[in-house]
Amino acid sequence: MRLPKNVITPLGVSKFEDNPALVYASKRRGHNKLSLAVSEDGLHFNESDEAPVILTSTGKSEDIDASDNFRFAQIIDDNFLTYTKSGRLSIAQQKSDAEIWDMALWKKLRTSNPRASGGMFVPEYKHKGQYVLYYNTSQIYVATTRDFSSWHNSHHPVIDRRRRSFDNKPLTIIDVSICKKGILVVYATERTHKKQQMLMIGAALFDKSNPSKELWRSGAPLWQAKSPKNKPLKPIGAVSNEADNKLLIYLVDSTGSLRQVSMVHPGHVDEVAPPLHRHLKLTRNGKNPIIAPEDGEEWEQAGTFNPAAVVHDGKVHMFYRAMGHDGISRFAYASSEDGVNFTRHREIAYNHEVDFTPPRPYPKAHDPNIYASGGGWGGSEDPRAVIIDDHVHMSFCIFEGWQSMRQAIARLHTDNLNERNWDWQRPLLVSPENQRQKNWMIFPERIDGKLAILHALVPDVTIDYFDTFEELEADPIQSPIQGDADRFGRPGWDGFLRGASAPPIRSEHGWVLFYHGTDPEQPGSGYKLGAMLLDLDDPTIVLARTNRPILEPEEWYESDHKPNVIYASAAVVKDGLLHIYYGGGDKHVCAASTNFERFVGALKEEQEYQFDEHQVELE
Repeated sequence: MRLPKNVITPLGVSKFEDNPALVYASKRRGHNKLSLAVSEDGLHFNESDEAPVILTSTGKSEDIDASDNFRFAQIIDDNFLTYTKSGRLSIAQQKSDAEIWDMALWKKLRTSNPRASGGMFVPEYKHKGQYVLYYNTSQIYVATTRDFSSWHNSHHPVIDRRRRSFDNKPLTIIDVSICKKGILVVYATERTHKKQQMLMIGAALFDKSNPSKELWRSGAPLWQAKSPKNKPLKPIGAVSNEADNKLLIYLVDSTGSLRQVSMVHPGHVDEVAPPLHRHLKLTRNGKNPIIAPEDGEEWEQAGTFNPAAVVHDGKVHMFYRAMGHDGISRFAYASSEDGVNFTRHREIAYNHEVDFTPPRPYPKAHDPNIYASGGGWGGSEDPRAVIIDDHVHMSFCIFEGWQSMRQAIARLHTDNLNERNWDWQRPLLVSPENQRQKNWMIFPERIDGKLAILHALVPDVTIDYFDTFEELEADPIQSPIQGDADRFGRPGWDGFLRGASAPPIRSEHGWVLFYHGTDPEQPGSGYKLGAMLLDLDDPTIVLARTNRPILEPEEWYESDHKPNVIYASAAVVKDGLLHIYYGGGDKHVCAASTNFERFVGALKEEQEYQFDEHQVELE
């Protein structure tokens, strides 16, 4: 990206006359005066001979000190400039006798809401003869006016802060534009955690015939970035180019460098994702469900689901979550010689006793609508298992109430598997008290001599390494995932990443990791399964990722109790076949399979949509 040499501070980017326009403070004109640069390609900016001068109501030149977020909007024969002055929204209108690029004369106007801190007019658009302004306080509103002396403001925000979502913090307008489907409002939000800033970009689409009516809103961030809190990123504008299916976001970093992020135009992400490769598709076991509660013992008749599995001595050993009508979950045992046909041994393989009082009133039966953790309210849940150093290491969730769901690890020597001697070592608690932690994965072998646990997928794959599991009891893992608002990833079917599903499997091309995703824009669509390929030496590096789900709920047993749930907590390779074992509808154990080598070959060719980022040091 090339910028004029005399730029001091970029103050705003928006489209003017179909070109990206940069407003900035310059060395030549001084900190309190504006300069303008225009670009044809969004990367190379050329300084304009004219510079904006904003006149106040008294006819004096506006001092632009403590001003930023400058946005142009051309509406029929009028040109407007919105900006933030000392934390408050200001509006200027170009004088009617000015040439189109004669920026010298702008008149400051009355704003719509004294609490507004930023905003932008809808370019090339009027609603019933009125100008339309979207503005933000901590949420986003819309206002209309004919003459700028009287305004009509929406009483309620048109884009609110959503609880338990990525945009539950204050919202700031980045850009407003007209597209084929409506009025597109792009906004930013951020939060901090452990001295890290997480910046996220969202968007909403509004009806052209009713600018208060929302047609669509991104359920996940269009883009997000993490940076140190003392070196934050600040978005200063965006340019929408629907013809090229692009949205250009402009940001300034802590050094004053200007960055451009190019992404797919909102609402078109699915259009660039190729169809799922045939070798990535899984075939369900024709005998599904392979384990059902109706055939079980009393302590498992409310639900048999969410299994763990390992391969040892040529046999698949499965530990599945078994729940009785008492609401307590245990782990039961089943085994298979071929990975397809299982023998159910009708015995409890692990039973974690906890000091926990069931909720009142005490339900008479398993009810996933009330108790969403599979319908239960205590015990051990959702196991995963790997074999390391001749020991089965089983990680699972200890449910002690919704405010304390802890991750634990229990170990069993492999000599006990075939004998069904369930002499587990005392479980180690590896996550802190009073947190809700689920879906942690132990790697099945050491990485660079260290044990490894994966405990987060967003904003990045996060793995902790250590010498022994015992050291985690005194110093538990502090995961960045503290609630649902921390689980949002890319837009689309997996915009809400519930977490990794089964422990990683090593292949010659990388670690194969399966994960659960749901579409926040279609909450009823349920849990779906995707896959990633992680670097063997540094598994925080994602080499490839499926753009579409490899398994999604379709069969009756995947909605029998809790609708549309595929919870794939186990994956093994036996005789060249990849076997995925999953809980269907929080009630049944099910299976699906495919050729492992072909699966990995197709996975490594998957190309996740990449954002193009450009950066330049301002001279």
